[in-house]
Amino acid sequence: MFKTLKIEGMNCGHCAGIVKVELFKIKEVIDATVDVKNKNAIVQIEKPVDFEVFQKAIEDAGYTLTQLI
Repeated sequence: MFKTLKIEGMNCGHCAGIVKVELFKIKEVIDATVDVKNKNAIVQIEKPVDFEVFQKAIEDAGYTLTQLI
């Protein structure tokens, strides 16, 4: 299962790296690709994850999760 996270505040590769580290702290996350240009992350998960869990991970990285698709 894949989810797309719309993220505000990222502007470089370092930003993407920080987001990726925080996403991999979520045990259900199998893989994550962060795209600074499109301001999103595509995350592969093994079972459903609540919006709030993703939101906390993105906030811990220093950014804002605006939408979960």
